[in-house]
Amino acid sequence: CTDIYTTTGTSTWTAPTGVTSVDVACWGAGGGGGRSILAGAGGGGGGAFASSSVTVVAGTGYGVHIGVGGLGGDAVGTTENGGGGETSAFNTTSVIADGGLGGGSANSADTSGGAGGTTANSTGTVKSAGGAGGGGTTLGDTSGGGGGAGGPSGTGQAVVAGNTTVGGNG
Repeated sequence: CTDIYTTTGTSTWTAPTGVTSVDVACWGAGGGGGRSILAGAGGGGGGAFASSSVTVVAGTGYGVHIGVGGLGGDAVGTTENGGGGETSAFNTTSVIADGGLGGGSANSADTSGGAGGTTANSTGTVKSAGGAGGGGTTLGDTSGGGGGAGGPSGTGQAVVAGNTTVGGNG
């Protein structure tokens, strides 16, 4: 039996009768891309991956948290930089996948891409970091693309600059 949770927020999974162990895989949410009016911005970092086999007790409820992706920058006031993505987790501390950081903005003098979610901030027997977002440029309107999510076979892929003037959500 496979249960898949994709809706952001916190819910409860209850271990069925006869189940004593579950294999859990989590992906952290991606960071939002930066936004700039006159120049480029950095792409958001991809979320990390973490997995592990977890011992459970039949009939007991376990918390499942699906992280919300970081909001893209809006180039107004101090919110040009993209927001960081939340972690995703099973049973609060059993399996944790770190979220990616938001990308910078030329408006705030930082066009770097957001760092990917890290293995150091993740918990599990198998962990992979998320890819870094691509950097933007202060010349023209070239923004960096988002970093790839970490996966069970390796880390996410960092990307090169793209061509967009709107910060994307994680």
